[in-house]
Amino acid sequence: MRVLIVGYGNPLRGDDGVGPEVARRLVAELQDPEIEILIELQLKPELAELMSRVEIAIFIDARVDGEPGEVRIEEVVPREPAEQTFTHQFAPPMLLMTAKVLYNRAPRTFLVSIAGENFELSEGLSEVVRAALPEVLRTVQSLSKTRTNTD
Repeated sequence: MRVLIVGYGNPLRGDDGVGPEVARRLVAELQDPEIEILIELQLKPELAELMSRVEIAIFIDARVDGEPGEVRIEEVVPREPAEQTFTHQFAPPMLLMTAKVLYNRAPRTFLVSIAGENFELSEGLSEVVRAALPEVLRTVQSLSKTRTNTD
């Protein structure tokens, strides 16, 4: 496996479910044995071990800031948590740091985030977030083809 894609969020919280929705669609579209796609409610420390075995990790999540439907791509850098070693919600920078410290390997990592409009208790994505899905899918597929220095 060369690429790990993790779509995370809560599908029962409206647009917070965009990560899992994108991951579900990618499972149907990408039939590549070099790519593993996971759907998670939240990130957990155990993902660091899996990250240490790939060249590229891509996380997909909703965010509360920005214009609803806006897609942002960030390259993630390892970062220690501000105060506690383990928090309720692990973030990609902390996972990357954990992989680096525990397994001496940190893959090139990206966060693809989509600004949401509705995070209330509800199923389904808002129209504006649903309209952004094709762009998100293209972005993640393009990032999954990124070459690393070890290629």
